[in-house]
Amino acid sequence: MKLQLKNVKVFEAMSEETTAFYADVYANGKKICYAKNDGRGGETYYHPYENCRDEINLIEEFYKNSPPKKYRDFEIEMSLTMAIDDLLEEFR
Repeated sequence: MKLQLKNVKVFEAMSEETTAFYADVYANGKKICYAKNDGRGGETYYHPYENCRDEINLIEEFYKNSPPKKYRDFEIEMSLTMAIDDLLEEFR
């Protein structure tokens, strides 16, 4: 599965604890949802576009069955939210 962010807009002036942004999320070339973060330390949210809930469910299941992401001293369960955040970091 190939995820991409397009139409990324980062709002540096609004970024406090996390990066404030808005982006379209594509899976295998199809626009499936938009993602956003208000920059105040909360997690990134994503909202499916019309008729894309099935794709989102498959992607969520894919990440649910993926190995956790390892950091130096801990691990975090992978999720679509985590994948979006990783793509945003690559973009920046």
